[in-house]
Amino acid sequence: VAFERRGVPRDAQQRSLAALGEEIDRNVPADDRAFVNTYIAAAGKELYKPVVEPPTNLSIETPQGEIGARYLLAVLEGDRFAASKVVMDAIATNKIGVREAYEQVLGPVQQELGRLWHMNDLTVAEEHFATATTAMVISQLYPHLPRKQSNGKVVVAASVQGNQHDLGVRMVCDYFEMEGWRAVYLGANVPGHDLALAVEHFACDLLCLSAYMPTQIRAVEDTIETTRGHETGRRCKILVGGPAFFGADVLWREIGADGFAQSAQDAVSVGARLVGI
Repeated sequence: VAFERRGVPRDAQQRSLAALGEEIDRNVPADDRAFVNTYIAAAGKELYKPVVEPPTNLSIETPQGEIGARYLLAVLEGDRFAASKVVMDAIATNKIGVREAYEQVLGPVQQELGRLWHMNDLTVAEEHFATATTAMVISQLYPHLPRKQSNGKVVVAASVQGNQHDLGVRMVCDYFEMEGWRAVYLGANVPGHDLALAVEHFACDLLCLSAYMPTQIRAVEDTIETTRGHETGRRCKILVGGPAFFGADVLWREIGADGFAQSAQDAVSVGARLVGI
């Protein structure tokens, strides 16, 4: 859909796939070549099927959806003050809680922004403004987090080197903090060596790593290996997540992680089980 909406001819896409296949034949080890080529072949078959536009997941049928729609409108108009006010007023008047703001407003709006970019209805600059606005609102929500009593556990979370997306990791940290963890949020694009040192420095019980693109899986694997080379890292449990792992059910185990989570709430549940609470 993204190529179609940007006017890239399908025969050009086919030639690109063919060139990619040639590079795979030349550079990928024989043991992996057949596996990779199945994806190239599948992509080629999909090229000439009718284009199906991704559906929106925003709806004004619920109060939370209506808040999300107003927030999205303010963001698209370039008014971050108005966007912030939509969410913070809803919090102040108890129309939604922080979890609802994350799960039913900010999360769905970010997904809708991704859909709009995919459809070529949103520029990179507009997407960056929207994401920066959401990051600002998350910071404003932070003092309002409902926090349980401390459980004595420490979680360190970051996006691995090469991954510039960190909103999800930031929300994950907030969810852990709401459940009584001490959450150490390191942000985006953190080198593996520094992550391993952070695990030692903060006496970490759980390390959460996020990868957005499949090309970042190697960075996750390298970070896990580096972390395991330190004393605390050998005891620490490692949880991975992010779009790079979606649809690859056993990949997390193959690269040495202890678990995989599909969402912030899932991360808290899996993390608690891994550390025995």
